[in-house]
Amino acid sequence: MTTKKKITVAPIKRQIKGSAKARRNASRLAAVQCLYQMIQNGMDAEQVLGDYANNRMGIAEDGDMYVAADQVLLRSILTGVVERKDMLTEMMNNAMGPTRPFDRQEQLIQCILLCGAEELFAHPETDTPLILSNYVEVAKAFYDGREPAMVNAALDTLAKAIRSAT
Repeated sequence: MTTKKKITVAPIKRQIKGSAKARRNASRLAAVQCLYQMIQNGMDAEQVLGDYANNRMGIAEDGDMYVAADQVLLRSILTGVVERKDMLTEMMNNAMGPTRPFDRQEQLIQCILLCGAEELFAHPETDTPLILSNYVEVAKAFYDGREPAMVNAALDTLAKAIRSAT
C-alpha cells in the first residue's frame, strides 16, 4: 500500500508595486470596472471585490505589470456607489441637465460618473482637480471621442455644486 503525499498549494504572493498615488489612480479604474462587472453579471460588491483581489490585482498582462489598486479606496468607492446609487444618480441628472440625461448614457459612462460622483461626495479630503483628471483619464482608457470631455464637464458641474456647499 502506498501512501499519498499531501500536496499543499501556497497562496500566490503578488507584489503590490507602485507609489501610493499610482495605487489610488488604479483604484479609480478598478472601481469603474468592478461596478460595470456588477451590473453586467448581477454580482454584489463583495463578490466583485473578491474576484478583483483573486484574479486581477497587480497582475502582469501582455508583458505589462499593472499596479494593484489601493484596496481601502476601491472598497470605499464601490460600496459608497452601492449605498448611495439613487442619490448619486439624481445628483448626476441635475449636473448633466435635460439635454443629456444621465440615464440615457452608456452603462460604462454611467459607471465612470457614479464612481466620480461618489468620490466627490464622500472624499472631501481629496482635491477636486485630482478626482476630475483621474476620471477623465479613466474615460480616455475606454473612449477616443468626446466622452472624456463630457465626463469632465459633468463631474466639474457636480463638484461645484457639492464642494461649494461644504
